[in-house]
Amino acid sequence: MTTALRPGDGMKLIIAVIQGHDSDAALGALVARGFHATLVDSQGGFLQERNATLFVGVQETYLADALRIIQVACQAESRVANPVMPLAEPVDVYVNEPLPVAVGGATLLIFDVARYERIA
Repeated sequence: MTTALRPGDGMKLIIAVIQGHDSDAALGALVARGFHATLVDSQGGFLQERNATLFVGVQETYLADALRIIQVACQAESRVANPVMPLAEPVDVYVNEPLPVAVGGATLLIFDVARYERIA
């Protein structure tokens, strides 16, 4: 059985890059509310920590609900990062003291979906 979009259904694709430690809570909360989501492990470049990327297909009428669930599960926090001395090129100014950085939260990309099919 194939389910396809009908005119006026308005489908969105949310791509959410979140912290790895938030992934279980975010995915569990989305699935519990009936959203279909796929989780892919990824790694961030800045702190070299595990991230997760969620792909969530939602009808436009439920977009705000899905975004609220992600917002609750993925809160930002402050952490101290130790800067790494650049090896390749000399720099004029180098700060070698630990710096507070904001980590967590979510980076969201939201796309219109021209065609959606669910094959069951």
